Amino acid sequence: GSCAADDECASGMCGSDWKCSDKRQIGEDCVENDDCASRYCDGSFTWLTGGKCATSPNCLDPIPFLMTNVHLTPDGKEFYFNYFSTGTTEFQFLKNIVACEDVGDFGSDRIYGEPISLEEFKTEVRNLINDPNNDYDHVLYGIEGYNMEPWDYYVYANDFNKKYKDTTGYLVIPIMWSNHWAMEAPSYQWDRDELAPQGGKALASKFDVFKDDYSVSILVHCELEISYNS
Repeated sequence: GSCAADDECASGMCGSDWKCSDKRQIGEDCVENDDCASRYCDGSFTWLTGGKCATSPNCLDPIPFLMTNVHLTPDGKEFYFNYFSTGTTEFQFLKNIVACEDVGDFGSDRIYGEPISLEEFKTEVRNLINDPNNDYDHVLYGIEGYNMEPWDYYVYANDFNKKYKDTTGYLVIPIMWSNHWAMEAPSYQWDRDELAPQGGKALASKFDVFKDDYSVSILVHCELEISYNS
């Protein structure tokens, strides 16, 4: 159908003819990263000269799951959030998570994922834990600390899953609550008195996510690798 903006299309792509279309594949022409299914338009000054969709050199290894109460922006079947996103009132459950650097407006980072329901989330986590083809036998939910940016906490969770899965059996699932990322002391009072209680109440309303037949631990306000090594 006709469109005026990308977010009006289920594909996340409004073409130059003002009609919804599929995102460009690797090797096809593009003007910006959002034109490409790979999330990367390769070329200098692409907005002026154009470029070609290519495999992004700036995306980290994927992680299976994530929870957040940060506002999500639609992008086709995926949604994303980043440093500039603001909080919502409910926690959302995501799968197939990928973090990509320098893919958003003005070179911003983005964390992409596919939203699913609480019950779907529990089922998919259970299936992964019970899958005999991997080494997971325990879920470790990691709740980020004050001032921890989404990108940094993704890196910690991703590194832990890669480095320590074999020795711990833990699958780390990040829980990212909205706060004034990286503003440090100027935002502490507001984050503590306003955003932290909001996030805590929103998480409490979804507490059933922690109840299942596999082992669950929750790590709060710590950097995962530091906590494991200490």
